[in-house]
Amino acid sequence: MNKSTISDVAREADVSKSTVSRVINDVPNVDPELRERVLVAIDKLDYQPSRAARTLKKDLKDVVGFLVPSISDTIFGDVMQGAEDYAYEKQMGILPYSTADDLERQQRYLDGFLAERVAGLVVVPAPQTDPQVLHTIQAQGIPIVLLDRKLTGFEADYIGSDNIQGAHDAVTHLIEEGYTRIATIAGSQQVSTGVDRLTGYRTAMAEHNLTIQPDWIQFGNFNKQDSYQAFQNLLQLDKIPEAIFIANDAMTISVLRAVRDLGICIPDDLAIAGFDELLIADLLTPALTTIEQAAESLGQEALQLLFDRIQYPNRPTRIVQIPTKINIRESSLSKSS
Repeated sequence: MNKSTISDVAREADVSKSTVSRVINDVPNVDPELRERVLVAIDKLDYQPSRAARTLKKDLKDVVGFLVPSISDTIFGDVMQGAEDYAYEKQMGILPYSTADDLERQQRYLDGFLAERVAGLVVVPAPQTDPQVLHTIQAQGIPIVLLDRKLTGFEADYIGSDNIQGAHDAVTHLIEEGYTRIATIAGSQQVSTGVDRLTGYRTAMAEHNLTIQPDWIQFGNFNKQDSYQAFQNLLQLDKIPEAIFIANDAMTISVLRAVRDLGICIPDDLAIAGFDELLIADLLTPALTTIEQAAESLGQEALQLLFDRIQYPNRPTRIVQIPTKINIRESSLSKSS
């Protein structure tokens, strides 16, 4: 009885398992040399795809792929919940994967989705994603919806929060509380969410004729390590800012940890407003002012866009922005409030 597996074939041919799968399923655009190596390995090992694998392959016409930076991230966890609820109603399945914003990892998953011929994809593109990578998948008849992050040079349906307005609302609130020296710990400028939230900060400050000192803009790049250093940089300025707008929850957590370690009093020493609604935002002491995204709605509407595209492949491209909501709490209030 033959016990060769797809892993054995991949090892024998010195290719990835996704390449073997693409050859088996006769997916176009496989390098001819790689295809030949895989076919030789299949013949040598007398490999036969299992009945279960063939059944799974057949069923993937009712499955969509879902790529996010981190499934454990609060915002994307809620997005996935909304997407799964919607998919369940439509009797569709979801294959969720976390890319960790790594291009090689993202490519591996995209190759797998293409090989398995999923019905469509929802993608939060990793920084520096080559638009041609997604064009190749589109050209094979697999529709794509971009979620949360736009991608220059790639035309597709898009769903995301109104990041510019959300950041604008947070900074405007701080200004209305009487703060004028307002800094920001911004996200990565390699993704549209980081760019848009920094734009919202700049716009609000300009509208109130407040000059932004260059050192008031520090880049935490949406991660805890960089944001901790960014906060330290702000504390070393000759004039420490009175308030900070922080562009996502991971960076806010890092700043709050530093605040605790250094014995800084919020909001008496420093006012804080964050982007993303931490699960415990209202339980902290003081409670945290946040910009809340309608995360589950983002997941639901991403799949709605995808299913509409599957049903009507030639309809015009749609760009959808969902409003954010400001939750004002003690961390951003002035002494006079």
